[in-house]
Amino acid sequence: MSDRRYRRTVLASLGTAAATALSGCSSASSDNTNSGRSATSASGSTPAQTNSGSSGVIETAETVTTQTTTTLGQEQTITALRVSVTDASVDAIALRNSDGKEVVRNRLGTSTTTDFPLTERAAGTYDILAIQDGSIVDERSKTFERTYTVDDVAFVTEEGTDSDKMGYTEVKTTITNTGNLPVTIPYYNVHGDGPKPARAGSRAPIGDSEDDTKPMVPPGESQTLTSQTSPLAAVDYYYSCGGEQKTGKITFETKSGQKTTINLEYSLSGEKIKVGVLNSCTESEIHSWNVAESE
Repeated sequence: MSDRRYRRTVLASLGTAAATALSGCSSASSDNTNSGRSATSASGSTPAQTNSGSSGVIETAETVTTQTTTTLGQEQTITALRVSVTDASVDAIALRNSDGKEVVRNRLGTSTTTDFPLTERAAGTYDILAIQDGSIVDERSKTFERTYTVDDVAFVTEEGTDSDKMGYTEVKTTITNTGNLPVTIPYYNVHGDGPKPARAGSRAPIGDSEDDTKPMVPPGESQTLTSQTSPLAAVDYYYSCGGEQKTGKITFETKSGQKTTINLEYSLSGEKIKVGVLNSCTESEIHSWNVAESE
C-alpha cells in the first residue's frame, strides 16, 4: 500500500456544542442504567452548598467497561464513570459541567459506589461532587474526550453463486478509540466512481464485523466497520473487471455528530463472477487511502 496512507486522530469538539448538549441531559434514568439505583436530575435537585477544601472523601473516579445482558437476552457493552467514596454517610454523587451546571445526580443509599453511563455523555470537563446534607464535602475534576484513529482500509469478499471463487463486495475500515468516551458509529457510506456508489445525502446503517449491529467502540479498543450496501459489486451489464483506477470516498458519522471522510484510490480486476444477483471481481488493489479533515 502507498506511503500516502497514514493515521489521523479525530478529536471531538469540547466547546459550546458540548456544553449545549449537556444542558439538556435531565433524564435521571439514562444515567443510572448500570447502577440500579435512583437518581435526581439537575432540575429536581436542591443546589449543593460548597465547603472549601478537599476532604478526600472521593476515593476513585475511573472509566470502566462492562458486559451486561438485556431483558431480551442480548449482550450489551456499557462504558461508565465509576465513582467510589470512603464515607458511607455521603448522600449522593453529582456531575457538574464546565458551565457550572449540575447535569446529573446519583443517590447512594447504602452503597459507596455509583456508575454514570458515558455512551451519550458529551465530551468536556466535569466536576465530580460528593454531597452530604446538601453540602459538597469533596470534589475532583475529570476531562472526557471522544477521539479515534483510522488504522486500516480493506475490501471484503463473498463466495460466488455458481463457483467456489470469491468476489469483492464490501469495504471495511478499522478504527481505534483513543479517548475515554465510547465512540458509536451508526452510518457508513462509500461514494465516488465505483460500481455502486452511495447516493448524495444518503445515510446507510453501519455493519459490525461480528453481529451487524451499530457498533459502539469502548475506550482503548479497536473495531472493524463494514459497509452493508455492496459498493464494490453491481447488477450493471457493463460492470468491468479491467483494472481501471477508481476514486472513491468513505464517509462515516458518529452518534455525537463527528463526520470523517477517507479518500480512496483502488482498482478491480480478475474474473467477473456472480455473487447473488450482483457482478463482482475476483481481484482488487487499494492503491492509496488517506483521512481528510473531520468535521
